[in-house]
Amino acid sequence: MERNTLAKEANAKLTEIKASLRRRRHEPVSDRGLWLQAVLRGHYRYYGVPLNIWRLQRFRWHVQRLWQRSLARRSQKGRATYARMERLAKHWLPLARIYHPRIYHPYPAQRFRGTTQGRSPVR
Repeated sequence: MERNTLAKEANAKLTEIKASLRRRRHEPVSDRGLWLQAVLRGHYRYYGVPLNIWRLQRFRWHVQRLWQRSLARRSQKGRATYARMERLAKHWLPLARIYHPRIYHPYPAQRFRGTTQGRSPVR
């Protein structure tokens, strides 16, 4: 049985992140990097189920893109180039491409496998 992150939940979280990045626009890049790192780690731990890796990687890509757009809005020149964002993301965001997000939850069949001592599991 395949379990995936619902698009509705992921979009809601991305909307929250976008609003938070707007509020944190004037904070140092390192502070926002640490905050986004914690957000992604929590997301990976909650949605880290088997066969959901590509959605976790896609979520990280969207977070990186939102961060790039928020950095570009800090000045009129918009110097958040793709190369700079790659360096920042490699430094601050958990790597999804090289080190895949870990699967934190096992398959449901393994997780809910209950053992009974000779009795019916219905009792």
